[in-house]
Amino acid sequence: MQFCGSVAGILSLLITFSATAAFANNGHIKNARVCDEAIILASQEFDVPKTVLKAVARTESGITVDGSFVAWPWTINIEGRGLRFSSKSEAVNYFLDSYSSGARNIDLGCFQVNHRWHGDRFGSIDDMLNPKSNTRYAAKFLKELYFEFGNWTAAVGAFHSRTAKFSEKYLARYMPIYRDLSGEKTTNTPILRTVERQNQFPLLQGTSQSRSKGSLFPLAAGSGRGLLSSPGARG
Repeated sequence: MQFCGSVAGILSLLITFSATAAFANNGHIKNARVCDEAIILASQEFDVPKTVLKAVARTESGITVDGSFVAWPWTINIEGRGLRFSSKSEAVNYFLDSYSSGARNIDLGCFQVNHRWHGDRFGSIDDMLNPKSNTRYAAKFLKELYFEFGNWTAAVGAFHSRTAKFSEKYLARYMPIYRDLSGEKTTNTPILRTVERQNQFPLLQGTSQSRSKGSLFPLAAGSGRGLLSSPGARG
């Protein structure tokens, strides 16, 4: 991080600090629950274990709210810079502004679904950030990977990347969260084969909107960069 010595730079830093503190103090309990509420529905629909979905979501967008580690629905990662917003409208506006400025590698929502590779599977950015549709898409994709790889650990690794060194690094973050949620012991991380993605999905076509001036909450250190991007592209 580079510090700006100007009054504006110092003021901006103080505003960000105050917003983060308010986030922690106020809790935003309703927003903190929506990812898990969506997970319950998607788990039932696609027969994916709730613990697996909760652990993946927390690996992607997890934050501590009122002492509980939860997935945050209005999370965006743009070109490696992760932010959390206090509302969906703020997140949507930030996406549109960033996209119009040239950003393309963008992860969205509870499960940080990548817009470049999966954006055409949703009706809109608003839909992509909707916790139910975001979670439903992630659960369906995980179930397909489970059928392919034969176990949930391998499916989660491939969900992030089919390149072994990236999937194993991701699983190293995922497994402690999974164990904390389930209390179960797991087997060794499988080695995943590398495959090339065949389909390139079209990008959003639309007009830019003004960047939201609402509260931004930086991703915690060590947080995942998001799922469902091009295989092998993630570290």
